[in-house]
Amino acid sequence: MPGTQQNQAASPRCILCPAGCRLQLVSSGPDAWRVEYPLTEATGLCPRGAVLGELLTHNRRIVAAARRSDGALHELSLQSALQEILSSAGEGPLTILLDGNLPCEQLSAAVSCCEKLSRAKLCLVVEPADEQLLLGTEATGCEYLSGEQLGGCDGFVIVGDAFAANPICSRGIFDRRNSEPRTPVVVIDPGAGTASKFATHLPTSRPGTELAVLSAVAAGAGITVDLPGLPDPGEMPSAATAGAAIAGCNRLAVIIAAEYGRGASWRQIGYLAGQLAKALGGGVAPQTVGANALAAVRLGNQAGTVSLAEALGDAGGVRIAIGVDVLGMLGWCGSSDGQRRPTIHVAAAALPNCTTDAAEFVLPVAMAAELGGTFLFDGANPVRVTPLLPPPAGVLSPGELIAALAEEAGVAAPEIPSAVDPPARIEAEQPAATREWDDPFAPVLLLGRQACDSGCGALTGHGSWQRGVTETAELRFSADYAREGPNRTGTVRRCHRIPGGPPAGTRPPPEQNRRRKWDRRIRTDIPPC
Repeated sequence: MPGTQQNQAASPRCILCPAGCRLQLVSSGPDAWRVEYPLTEATGLCPRGAVLGELLTHNRRIVAAARRSDGALHELSLQSALQEILSSAGEGPLTILLDGNLPCEQLSAAVSCCEKLSRAKLCLVVEPADEQLLLGTEATGCEYLSGEQLGGCDGFVIVGDAFAANPICSRGIFDRRNSEPRTPVVVIDPGAGTASKFATHLPTSRPGTELAVLSAVAAGAGITVDLPGLPDPGEMPSAATAGAAIAGCNRLAVIIAAEYGRGASWRQIGYLAGQLAKALGGGVAPQTVGANALAAVRLGNQAGTVSLAEALGDAGGVRIAIGVDVLGMLGWCGSSDGQRRPTIHVAAAALPNCTTDAAEFVLPVAMAAELGGTFLFDGANPVRVTPLLPPPAGVLSPGELIAALAEEAGVAAPEIPSAVDPPARIEAEQPAATREWDDPFAPVLLLGRQACDSGCGALTGHGSWQRGVTETAELRFSADYAREGPNRTGTVRRCHRIPGGPPAGTRPPPEQNRRRKWDRRIRTDIPPC
């Protein structure tokens, strides 16, 4: 990797996915903005990036520190809040859970601060499935492919709903298919997402079997990978046929979108994908939740930061979540209903989310779109990004907030660097065998795709931003439908909630049915109840 060399001039970019689309901020009125794509660029902009302008001046923006007492938030100064937080921690540790998809400069500043503040433990939070996937690909030494490089590949293997995670990565595939119609496109996706509609080969797969199917595809291509605990693919004729189709490729691209809550080991999948791509002269293109996940994984490994499990498992001290909706990411929203969940004492965010709703202290912090710095959008290519707007007056960046906490504790914190060397590739080990996940419990319902709603960045708070602008889809079942399980045709219904509609668990009257738009997806692999 080049040192401080930046392959492209600094420009505003969308930081919600690895595509890193260029954009421009346009005034739409007094203190109002909208985001458009530059007319000089032909990439366009997906709906996720298009909301960034509205969110910069959102009416629910958190701009002052507050402490919760008697069920209500009471405003106080930032210095008073930091003093009370340190007083609450006593002599215990300060566990800081920091959004791992921030610019490299912010991540490096946080590492430096926590090294000086001895009782601070830093966790660079990356969505767990993404982190395991990247550790697997790093261990192979395989090439990371940019979106521009995909068009030069002569075969594609896609795992998961990659087009939903990064809409731009489809361009290179379609360009290649347009020039070479016989280019094989193998899609392994139990959820039958967008990419599966364009597949030339669609091996049969069920949730949790992605590793076994990918292994069968590799075997069909004549590629043997030494990986402990690799499941025996057995008889998979469709996967063997797909493997034979890519056997002659000279530059294979393996594109992966990991999804949490699924049974397969994404670290093993990443390792197998990297070895398969290397054997056929190509590389991998992981499509992660955030734009800078690989940099966070590399930096966290080099700096010896704590894991998410360790950060959430330690019962002592105070936990501080900065820029990351950790409770929302893990599904611990609202009432705990008797379930054990970690306590997040302090939540710093730009807009309210599940973590700010549960924290005792709520602090303001800059949005990622208000921060400039270095991102590794395409895995190995450092890109300088300029902020769309500066943060509101008095609102600190994540690095500055950690520095203010350190200084309040009596430690002289370093300044945010103007530029840093992107973290180098790590020497990851070959993944060990993991417990194989057998047939899933019946019935199986895929309740929304990670990359569709919350996966657009609930981890980093971007999902919370989008929920502030548009209402996300909700899954609603009537009571009798839930008791029946999947219907006779295997249809899974996903509906958009209509304001003023009936509450959850009830069937809407006939006149309201006309107001609902049903999106039907036929599922043939759902076992009977």
